[in-house]
Amino acid sequence: MRFLGVSIFALLALAASGAHAADATAKLEITGHVSPKCAVAFDRATVSDVLTDRPGSDDVPFSVDCNLPLVVNLKSLNGGLALEKSRELLASPGFISLLPYTATFVVDAAGASPVAFRSEQMLAGATGSIGVTPYQAHGRLVLSWSPTAPLIGGAYSDVIEVRVSGAGETSSPSAGSAG
Repeated sequence: MRFLGVSIFALLALAASGAHAADATAKLEITGHVSPKCAVAFDRATVSDVLTDRPGSDDVPFSVDCNLPLVVNLKSLNGGLALEKSRELLASPGFISLLPYTATFVVDAAGASPVAFRSEQMLAGATGSIGVTPYQAHGRLVLSWSPTAPLIGGAYSDVIEVRVSGAGETSSPSAGSAG
């Protein structure tokens, strides 16, 4: 009987040690990555207005899709709407041949702040943040001007390069123009 008791105890000990040997713990680390994206597309690429000596404005609708807080950079080719005539006309006393304007980038998203710059600030490129992530949103680029003197007759133009990125991420530019 004693032999039987020792044998049962040995079998139980063996079974217990085998159960512990079969238990194993492994960890699986799971990571992922969402590629940053930010893009803007204007409903039209050209703005054409009849300019007068009075204040005026126009706006260009756009869609924007960004999965990070949006940063916008506006860069002006001329620093204003510039007369496209010969140099003799550019310096006519009492008239202006460069019409400064303000460009305001407005996104229709909760909590978004408009980003506005004067055209002369945009010569070197001006950057601001709207403060939110505008995922599949709409907005408008509002252009407004107020001549300080009569304008010389002729065609005026400027080109605005609009670059959007998500909180420092790089993106390809989307160009719009005003003229």
